[in-house]
Amino acid sequence: MSKKLTTNEIRKLWLDFFKSKNHTEVESKSLIPKNDDSLLWINSGVATLKTFFSGKENPPSKRLTNSQRCLRTNDIENVGLTSRHHTFFEMLGNFSIGDYFRKEAIEFGAELVFKVFKLDPKKIYITVYEEDQESFDLWVKNGAIKSHILKCDKSRNFWEIGSGPCGPCTEIYYDRGEKYDFQKLGEKLFFEDIENDRYIEIWNIVFSEFNNDGKNNYTKLARQNIDTGAGLERLACILQDVPTNYDTDAFVNVRSVIEKYSNKKYDNNLYFESKKDSEKVFINKCFSVIIDHFKAVIFAISDGALPSNKDRGYILRKLLRRSFLYLNYLKVSFENSKEIINTIISNNETYYPYLKENLNNVINTIKLEYDLYCESINNSFKKLNELLNKKLLDASDLFNLVTTYGFPIEIVQSLQELLTQSKDAKNLKLAEDIINSINPSDKKISISKLKIEFDEFEKLFDEHRLIANANASVKGMENQNEELLNLPTLDSSFDYEIESVKNSKVLKIFDENWKPVEEIKNKDCWVILDKTCFFATTGGQEHDTGKINKFDVVDVIKSPQGYHLHKVVKGTFKIGEKVDGQINSFDRNIIRKQHSSEHLMHSALKRVVSPTIKQEGAFKSIEKITLDFSFNRKLTYKEILGVEKEVKRIIATKNPTQVLMKTLDEAKEMGAIGYFEQVYKKISGKLRVLYLCPESIEICGGTHVYNTGDIEDFMVTGLTSKGSGSWRIEAVSSNYLVDKFKNNVIKKAIDDFNNYFKKYKELNIKDDEVEKYKKTDINSIHYLELKEINEILKNKINTLVIRKEKENLSKESNEIKNKFTEVKESTKLFLLKDIDRKLLFNSLVLAINEAKSTVFLVINEVDGVIQYVLCSNESFAKNNNLDFNLYAKDLNAKLGGKGGGRSYLVQGTILKIDEKELNKILDTINAKLK
Repeated sequence: MSKKLTTNEIRKLWLDFFKSKNHTEVESKSLIPKNDDSLLWINSGVATLKTFFSGKENPPSKRLTNSQRCLRTNDIENVGLTSRHHTFFEMLGNFSIGDYFRKEAIEFGAELVFKVFKLDPKKIYITVYEEDQESFDLWVKNGAIKSHILKCDKSRNFWEIGSGPCGPCTEIYYDRGEKYDFQKLGEKLFFEDIENDRYIEIWNIVFSEFNNDGKNNYTKLARQNIDTGAGLERLACILQDVPTNYDTDAFVNVRSVIEKYSNKKYDNNLYFESKKDSEKVFINKCFSVIIDHFKAVIFAISDGALPSNKDRGYILRKLLRRSFLYLNYLKVSFENSKEIINTIISNNETYYPYLKENLNNVINTIKLEYDLYCESINNSFKKLNELLNKKLLDASDLFNLVTTYGFPIEIVQSLQELLTQSKDAKNLKLAEDIINSINPSDKKISISKLKIEFDEFEKLFDEHRLIANANASVKGMENQNEELLNLPTLDSSFDYEIESVKNSKVLKIFDENWKPVEEIKNKDCWVILDKTCFFATTGGQEHDTGKINKFDVVDVIKSPQGYHLHKVVKGTFKIGEKVDGQINSFDRNIIRKQHSSEHLMHSALKRVVSPTIKQEGAFKSIEKITLDFSFNRKLTYKEILGVEKEVKRIIATKNPTQVLMKTLDEAKEMGAIGYFEQVYKKISGKLRVLYLCPESIEICGGTHVYNTGDIEDFMVTGLTSKGSGSWRIEAVSSNYLVDKFKNNVIKKAIDDFNNYFKKYKELNIKDDEVEKYKKTDINSIHYLELKEINEILKNKINTLVIRKEKENLSKESNEIKNKFTEVKESTKLFLLKDIDRKLLFNSLVLAINEAKSTVFLVINEVDGVIQYVLCSNESFAKNNNLDFNLYAKDLNAKLGGKGGGRSYLVQGTILKIDEKELNKILDTINAKLK
């Protein structure tokens, strides 16, 4: 192309092209997966669409396109080392869900590549699966050069992950020319699949047409799909004709900001140099890592993730700490790094306007992490300086320094790379510059004479990583439920306003294995009715229960087409018969209150705590309400009380609620909260908007109260961290549930509080921390605060009990010790009974430190077990060349015992007491002393 397209223009061209082909654009979803425990992050364009492909949900259209933000953690170590690895990237995609297949997919691919992006067919190379002649012919027909198409085996061109949907794929490569072919191998690079920077894969199209049962038995899918992916950054690199992804417009202006504040410069020509200077390589790596990692973190925090020590929070912490290391080396302060953040957001705010709204939150979160990083560096360097005195940094010390004290593994890896290449003056200086760039001390560290056991450390660290990743697993696409996918159009409806139905017609019956049947007798089954009063689990609201005729309904779910499937226990039905249905009215009434309360709590959190709070999910059942949200800190008890008070205030207004049917634009205009996904845009007709009060308006398909006063009462019952800045708040509503919670849980908490102080009084020990809670007015604080106080008191009282026991033990130990030390002999046998083993041991430790020239042999029988201890003062044993392990062997052999220990103290058990043999051992010791 004559004009170089910007990254934003490339994205727009892709999306506009597929929209012109009747695809619906799906908005880029959060990096944090919703209701998908198989993923830590959204890592592909199709990851957010899995439920559409499996048939669990209906897509807004059978043709979809997107530019999905993604984060992959397996490439962290490669960032900055290669020309195209990222942690954060965008995946362009087009998808067909049971609509077009191979022919149209390849036609679209050829048209976009050749006509829209105007790439020269002579530069395009294609791979197809060896058994997929149709794809080969279609590419030739649509303009690809026949000699540029390579048939490949299953390992290269058949997409599958374990069991589930799979199929052949075709990949599009672009030849960047001879300047990227340093070994002058030409087409051999492509045809022999040699790793290179000349022939770059830009697009993968998967024809998902088979199901793998996990044993490599393949059957045709009920619904064939197309799943494609093209990396936006790679496309930009090719269309802008630059050496690496980091030389595209999305990165170069951020690089300029870093250069503005650094004494180092990025070398644009380094890529093409055959002999690369190690310092320049490291400097370029610093720039790339900072830009990539900051971009990933900015998006992740804006999506609700926060740094922590586990799961996705750990990934963010790792990305930030790597960035801080390289900022230190480039001498860019944290204050100046704020401009880096601003520039990255500015680059992306056209397509991702929400980033700008989160700017302050992002900066504040990164600043908190930077402070923790500095503290960690200070601690690790204190330990490092201790180790450097040895002149040998052995593998175990280095491993401990990294895993326990938080010394950056990246520094170790950089030192290893430099010092194992060549320990010349240049590499040595660079290594010392790297380690001293984060050294908090003015005293520079010298490593010229330091021996570091890199190889052994690497073995230890690799083993550590294997253990840490032991539970990781790769999961494929979900299996399709063919019977549900193939349901015909049925005349079936759900009515929110009724609690029973008469003469409802049975339209469809499935047995418990989802096999459709005409009739079923006394077996568990799933039933679809032409009209139902049963709410199906959706939107986080639990389903209704009740009866169809006399049979219990225990579950209700929605089919992909939206029909309500009723799970019936031991039911008897036949197609076409008329039945009556009745829900459990008490449960429905409770769930109404719970769902409306959850809306009010969500609204109150935003108004009382912060408007930046983002709901991640919610669940409403007859037992509790849970609301998951992202926020950068734990709520205070004052805030929790404020949320409770605000919800109760709205309940007290007894405001009549309304269900309004509005278009999406009308809903937005009236301030309705909702996740305005494309699914809303595709709904034919209007959306269901719940108006509880002016403060709470949400798009919602659940059941709700008719008046806020119907809720009656409300109480927050729990707040827990889900990790990584994600929180779960729990609550109950209604007089019934609140009273139940007060009478059971809160009453017990009050009893526990009183019992702790009763125990404290019995201990007769004064403790300042316990004393400060003595005057707590438990009626004026929130239950959660009382719960926390109880946990503190529990731990403190346990500590005081142990302290008291130790005091008693010490007193008793001294009493027994005094009996031991009264003797004047050089060896002494004691025969005791029923002395606590721990007490005896403590007494002997005291005795040998006081009677420093006596050897004690103590026999103690407790509950039929005969314990022995043979000991003396450690120095005394050493000065007299005594090793009591030798005497323990003799004792064990003669009295049927087992045991041993240190040279000056051995202990064990024997089967019998023989004073004569015991005294013989002491006589032997005595003889040696004389």
